[in-house]
Amino acid sequence: MLTLPVMVTNGNVTSNGNVTSNGDVTSNGNVTSNGNVTSNGNVTSNGNVTSNGNVTSNGNVTSNGNVTSNGNVTSNGNVTSNGNVTSNGNVTSNGNVTSNGNVTSNGNVTSNGNVTSNGNITSNGNITSNGNITSNGSYFIKKQRGGFDAVTISAPEPADIKQNKEE
Repeated sequence: MLTLPVMVTNGNVTSNGNVTSNGDVTSNGNVTSNGNVTSNGNVTSNGNVTSNGNVTSNGNVTSNGNVTSNGNVTSNGNVTSNGNVTSNGNVTSNGNVTSNGNVTSNGNVTSNGNVTSNGNITSNGNITSNGNITSNGSYFIKKQRGGFDAVTISAPEPADIKQNKEE
């Protein structure tokens, strides 16, 4: 017997673009797409998923907070937000994008590992990691040169991150 995915909504699903799920689309909040929301897993919103760009997940897109994309949020793992994931640039993860705090990008956040925020990650420039990007505190990154194997953020005060061998 063929079982098709279901759409369950107590909130609103509004699409001028496409909402595509090979799993289930469940909304207690709002799923709004002027771009595309694509999930090979499940799209679950208790908060809001808003896309003017694209939200693409080969895992699950789960929002208890807000996922807002004017750029692109792309995850080959899972996009999970208990806080906020806000992208005016691009958030790209070959691992998982997980936010219990806030991930805010006006530039690009790119990780070949995982992007995990228990505090805040704010980028007006670019954050590039070949490892994992982890924030347990709050950190404001104005500019980064070069790439890091891993960026672990725990300092509460604003500061620049620069690769040691570059100036």
